[in-house]
Amino acid sequence: MGGILIGAILGLFASLIIGFINDPLISIAFTTVIAYGSYLAAENFQVSGVLATVTAGLFIGNIGKKRGMTPNARIAVVSFWEFIAFFMGSIVFLMMGLEVNLLFLIEHLDIIALAFLAVLASRAFSVFAPFPFLKRVMKQGVSIKDATIMWWGGLRGALSMVLVLSLPEDFIVRDILLAMVFGVVVLSIVVQGSTMGILLKWLKMRPKRTKAAAFLGQHITRLRAINAQLKAIAKHSSQEVDGIKDISVELHAEKGSILKSLEDQRHSEDFQQAVARRTQKFKNQLKQIAKDSYRKSLEERLLNEEELAKLTSMLEQNSKPEI
Repeated sequence: MGGILIGAILGLFASLIIGFINDPLISIAFTTVIAYGSYLAAENFQVSGVLATVTAGLFIGNIGKKRGMTPNARIAVVSFWEFIAFFMGSIVFLMMGLEVNLLFLIEHLDIIALAFLAVLASRAFSVFAPFPFLKRVMKQGVSIKDATIMWWGGLRGALSMVLVLSLPEDFIVRDILLAMVFGVVVLSIVVQGSTMGILLKWLKMRPKRTKAAAFLGQHITRLRAINAQLKAIAKHSSQEVDGIKDISVELHAEKGSILKSLEDQRHSEDFQQAVARRTQKFKNQLKQIAKDSYRKSLEERLLNEEELAKLTSMLEQNSKPEI
């Protein structure tokens, strides 16, 4: 509890201070100091430095990032820590490989198997136990299939390994704990990770590609190719040559045939659903383009943050901004 308390205090302090920092580089430096400083402070009081750092990160990520950081600083800080997370994850796995003897793991297969089953059981309890409460009281639309995926998808990773690596060298059962944690992580990745696709298929949770969607996709793809070919012919210096003209005529004829096929299918319910899904994807792409444009305007001082939030909200509600 001591590590969590220290992390909460420093994280809350950082969340309040970071709102006064406008420079993205200083924001990155400040979050780095808080992360490392919370660890050192906790270790100085002989409590968990890892829990202190995690808690401080939770406060900064959920309070400081959303309420205090400028958009530029937020993008820079998130990008920086995403890279650090990727890099440190790789380092942790490398350290585990250097720390643990493979023969030692084999000798403790029985303990590793028991630990893996215990982890699966505890994960199952934490996911399925509150399931009736969420469904009846909070009216959360989580199906039993969703809960099963949440249970089986709970892979173990870097945090558990960091915790066990932070144990003192003279800790009595340190070697056994190292073997257990590393073994559970490996089994988690190999067994759960490699079978997730099979489980999704068995639960029938993978979206099926309907015949209408395949028909629409193939015809639109062919139309794009024809348009690209016609554009290339239009730029060709010999487009009036009979052979080139014949190719152009054939392409125009095929294009007309494809458009007629699409028109014939437009009253089909499956085809309309396929068109609606494709249209929604295109709308989402346009929304992202608009958001990127808004952020660029903010960087160029054409907007302030309040106006950016208002425009983004209107965009999400599909309403036109008032000029």
